[in-house]
Amino acid sequence: MLTRKRDLRRLLSKPRNMLLTWAAAKLGAAAGGEISFRVRSLDFRTIWAARQLQMALGWRPLLEQPAIGYEWLGWEIAIGTEPLLDCSDTIQFANRVTGGSDEA
Repeated sequence: MLTRKRDLRRLLSKPRNMLLTWAAAKLGAAAGGEISFRVRSLDFRTIWAARQLQMALGWRPLLEQPAIGYEWLGWEIAIGTEPLLDCSDTIQFANRVTGGSDEA
């Protein structure tokens, strides 16, 4: 029989679950609350992470600037005050007020 602690540890080993847990903790978000965040880099990892946050948590990714060829995402343009998600190197949210970053 597996314990609940072991089940939770197993869930955290999956990248998607780690991303969702980390993002919600960094932004202090509760389930069901809509949060908008900016996406600057349109590499595979960043798009994947943004889509996971959009589908699983109902968050709203916004493009920092219009991008040609990415209309299929259906994302609007950001104002510029939203937290910035960047996964091109390490997964991080840049703080919207100070410009600092919180790395995973």
